[in-house]
Order: sequence, then C-alpha cells, then structure tokens
Amino acid sequence: MDSPSVRTINWSNVLHSANSGRILYLRTLLMVVQGPKSFCDLRTYQGIVYPSFKEACRARGLLADDGEWRLCLNDASQMQVGWKLRNLFASMLLFCELSSPEAMWDAFRDHICDDLRPRVANPTPERLYDYGLFLLNQTLSDSGYSLENFPRMPLPKEN
Repeated sequence: MDSPSVRTINWSNVLHSANSGRILYLRTLLMVVQGPKSFCDLRTYQGIVYPSFKEACRARGLLADDGEWRLCLNDASQMQVGWKLRNLFASMLLFCELSSPEAMWDAFRDHICDDLRPRVANPTPERLYDYGLFLLNQTLSDSGYSLENFPRMPLPKEN
C-alpha cells in the first residue's frame, strides 16, 4: 500500500498539536528533506527506511540539541503572538523533554513576551521577560507544575 501524499497534511495542525510528537517530527522532516514524494521518503535517510518520523529525525541528528523544537518555535514565532507562544512553550516544557529549556527561553523570549509591553509598567526588557516567566509559570500551574520543576529555567522575580 502506498503512503498517502505529503500534500494531504493539514498545516494548521502543526501549531495546534504541540503534544503530538508525530506531527512535529513530520514537520521537522518536511523542513529538511528535499522533494519527498511520500511519507516513506521522509522516513528514509542514507538508504535506510526508519520505522517512525522520530527515528528518522534521530538518525539525521535533529533530536540531539532540541533542533526540532527550535524549528517549531521559530516557525510559530513568525505566525503567532506572545500568549500563543507561551502556551506552546509550556506544552514543550511539559511534554517534549527539552534538553536545554533555558537556552530555548533565551532564544525566543523576545517573541514569547512580545504582547506584554502594554501590561507592564516601565517596560524594560528584563521586566517584560520577568512577567513572561510569571505568566508561563501560571500556565504550567494549570497542569500541576511550575518553573521550579525545570531546574535550569529562570524563575520570575516579581508578580
């Protein structure tokens, strides 16, 4: 049985499925594999067909340094505003086993906090980031977690 066409993917699912690793691994492969004609092509690397998109990403070295999550946040930051990015980042913290969450925060905090300027008195970058961490912590608390569960993540200093 042939694999379904790559063109049948509903792209809106990519951002709304942060918990769905399969879609994110697929998306990552679509970013790096040139001219795939089928899902099998996406799972093939150096002549080996891997059983899953995740394994294909691992074989290509895309999982060692949060590369797939960095690509996802990079793409999302081009299309989404801060509150949606905070929700996405919270989902990544909870479900994606980021190897360096603090590095991801540092790289994307400008985008994650881009909607906060009107809500912060005397909005310096540090105050905006601090408030962003506070809101991220609130989002995590809805799932019974906090930034303290992620030891290398910075913690908010003010409320």
